[in-house]
Amino acid sequence: MSEKVKETLMVGYHKYEFVQDGLTIVMDRIKEERGDVIGDMTIEADPTKYVDLSNPHIITQKQNMSSGTSKDRIAKILSGKLETPDWDSIIEYVCTKSMRKHREGHPLVQIGDLEPRKEVPYVLHPLIRRDVPCILYGESGIGKSYISLFICLLVTNEISAVGLTPTKANILYLDWEDGEQNLDERLKALAKGLNIQTPQLYYQYMDGMFRDQVHMVAKRIADNNIDLIIIDSKGAAIGGRINEADTTVQLFNYIRSLRVTSIVIDHVAKQSAIGPIGSTYTVAEARNVWEMRAGEHRAPNKMWIGFYHRKTNMSKKHNPFALEFTFDEDDNEIVQSVSVEQVDVADDSSTRTALPIVSQIQIFLKEQVMPTGEYIAQSIEDITAAIDGRTGTVKARLSDHVDKEGFWEKAGTGEYKYKDKEPAW
Repeated sequence: MSEKVKETLMVGYHKYEFVQDGLTIVMDRIKEERGDVIGDMTIEADPTKYVDLSNPHIITQKQNMSSGTSKDRIAKILSGKLETPDWDSIIEYVCTKSMRKHREGHPLVQIGDLEPRKEVPYVLHPLIRRDVPCILYGESGIGKSYISLFICLLVTNEISAVGLTPTKANILYLDWEDGEQNLDERLKALAKGLNIQTPQLYYQYMDGMFRDQVHMVAKRIADNNIDLIIIDSKGAAIGGRINEADTTVQLFNYIRSLRVTSIVIDHVAKQSAIGPIGSTYTVAEARNVWEMRAGEHRAPNKMWIGFYHRKTNMSKKHNPFALEFTFDEDDNEIVQSVSVEQVDVADDSSTRTALPIVSQIQIFLKEQVMPTGEYIAQSIEDITAAIDGRTGTVKARLSDHVDKEGFWEKAGTGEYKYKDKEPAW
């Protein structure tokens, strides 16, 4: 077969376009079955190239790519439908290529002499690293869908805002939690808050487990040049089997096979819990993990969320930050506009408690100041009570940073006060 074929080969989804013959063949749901490679084959033809053809669809059937008899049989059936193409050669090419691709895995490369990167790649700095799974987790009802859609707006439109810097990317939103109408309304309200036109976002309503639909997701990625997928949320994507290590690892293996950047939205077991809900492999498999924590409710129309970098496998962890969402509703209580502002994570008592112990001590001591500007000494007991910490831990941290500028100094037996930084001049 001499014709050059345009190929799209992704995990579980192979597409072949024979331009000269006006044929498109798709192999998906590819799997091993009793030693054979089986897949669903769909063939379409261009009606403008075949005068007797009124409908592009030719055939859809389960195809054994390993069996010569099965390949001969389908070639004979296709010759009865369209005589012109060399069906024997086309079917042999497609079946052989898909079978080999399925079995060979990803290409073998040599490392040690690759071109060095000049910087760590991000889709949205400092939140979302490129080409790796990122976990965003927080308690139920914190507003995770608003956060996800806000990320979509910044990345799709390549708009820098609230301390976040994007690189433009095409996004596919995989939704197990809500529905297209609700997310459409939230997207429009967020766009209005940014004073921009609402972009068109690829949205996929999902049910069932991710592993059973990865072939469909691969097709969506290939057909729409998707760079970033959002999985909302992990628990539903694995059928609620959150404590099973093999199910969690399997999810991340499928995500990895798609070779795109991913954001996985996850929950915590309860408000006091540390880390995402379920198997410890959630954090182990992710390359970038951020906790989201709700602040105190200042007003019914405001939502304050702190972000804390809990894991990275490259460079250092980024500093915590916080965002405040302000909702403007109409008389029917439908949100019309949502504005987002960057705020100080230390300005809220709830989001402050998720900061490192040292930071909490710094903030508390710095706030203990007289009208004259002189800092007031505090006992270890008062400091421990103020940050709701443990006495032993507080003592250790105080000892680690005593007499350092921007931290604290001893002010007597068992007492400490804030120590200002000396002016730069």
